[in-house]
Amino acid sequence: MKGLCTICLTAAVFAGIASGGVIIPSLDDSTALGTYTMARNGTVINEVADITGGKITLAARFNPDVSQATAGPVIVIEDGGTSNGTGLYLAGGNLVFVSKADNGRYAVPTSLNDTNFANEGGLGKSMAVSAGPVNFGQENTVYASMDLVNKKLYISINGIGSLYTITNSTGAENLDGNRSVSFLGVSPIPSDQYGWLGGLLEDNGTNHALELYPQLFWMNAVPMIQTPGYANQLGQVFAVYVPEPATLVLLGLGALVLRPRRKL
Repeated sequence: MKGLCTICLTAAVFAGIASGGVIIPSLDDSTALGTYTMARNGTVINEVADITGGKITLAARFNPDVSQATAGPVIVIEDGGTSNGTGLYLAGGNLVFVSKADNGRYAVPTSLNDTNFANEGGLGKSMAVSAGPVNFGQENTVYASMDLVNKKLYISINGIGSLYTITNSTGAENLDGNRSVSFLGVSPIPSDQYGWLGGLLEDNGTNHALELYPQLFWMNAVPMIQTPGYANQLGQVFAVYVPEPATLVLLGLGALVLRPRRKL
């Protein structure tokens, strides 16, 4: 089962959380492995701490120019590489979460709603979820939080969240590879570092990665062009899972509305 529900956050959720983070109210920003206020390419190996507990959260605030509404993959934020790594990208106007593990250089998801993290055909593990559209020419705040131990993925786009169930994960997967972090990206991307873009797809001649998913293909990646005059960007990487708002309500930290999410 891929999408379980869509969660509309209300102002009460945010107001009720003390000492919350800028993007994720339930997280203390000081616990981030990396915090970035300027666009960057991930050109440094092992620049953030190793994630070993099967939990990762990527968060970003950005304002994409309307010229990129059909582009992809447009870098939002990523950690790791194309064999072992996790990232958020824009593809055809949508925010897409991708992750690779088990040396999955040539692993390919079965769809853009694939949360089955099985090692299929000995090529490694790959998942991809297209979570929905972002706003072009406007500021967006997004985050994706994955817990491979408890098999959950929560993605929030401008306060609208979706909770997914992950299958065939162990929690021991390598989610961050060489631990290089790109945020938005800058041009040019070094030609020898496309493989450092966490979770993107490579083609081995038989997996049809380029044919099936050109907007998630590693060498098609482009930096984000932001709306002229915008300078409020922020990117963060955490080694924790963010409790989805339904859990926060049980803890008495706010109110929310649930509605069924149509499967894609």
